[in-house]
Amino acid sequence: MAIEKARDVQLKLEFDNESQQTSETINHTAESLAQYGIPMYQTRLVCESELKHERIKINDPEDIAALLQNYYKDRDREEFIVVFLNRANIVIGLHVASVGGLSQTIVEPRQVFKAAFLASAASIICAHNHPSGETKPSHEDIAMTRILARAGLFFRLPVLDHIIIGDSNFCSLREDGEFDFDNQDPELSLNYP
Repeated sequence: MAIEKARDVQLKLEFDNESQQTSETINHTAESLAQYGIPMYQTRLVCESELKHERIKINDPEDIAALLQNYYKDRDREEFIVVFLNRANIVIGLHVASVGGLSQTIVEPRQVFKAAFLASAASIICAHNHPSGETKPSHEDIAMTRILARAGLFFRLPVLDHIIIGDSNFCSLREDGEFDFDNQDPELSLNYP
């Protein structure tokens, strides 16, 4: 028993020494870069709030619309949301990538994918609202969906769909055939389960 305790203390001391050396190395590196005016950054994903829900599995566009309809209900400006899914198509998080004006929001692909990478999402579904209530996709909506789908293929983080939410209805660009998600890469499973 005493030998095991001694071994545990020795391992803890070795671990503490390694941690201290690593910390000293990082501090030394940061200090050496600071003399050149080069900042050091850390990347973190911070959970702002949690949705009160049970695990939501996405089987079709109706599931996403039901999840987001209430969120968008009183929004007077366009908001572009990214829904993060795990490999079983269960929602693991949401991210507001852009907030715009009455008739448009500017979406940058890096904002769409950055949080998805940090959340370890297996795939994403994009969504935005049309405060006018009309769910017909604009040319800009279709063009942005193509850009995001191509970027998703490059990063191996597929975009399963792009949903437009109106007053009490929605449009799935996948189901509307506005963009052929299925013929992007035969290796990726871009289908709802």
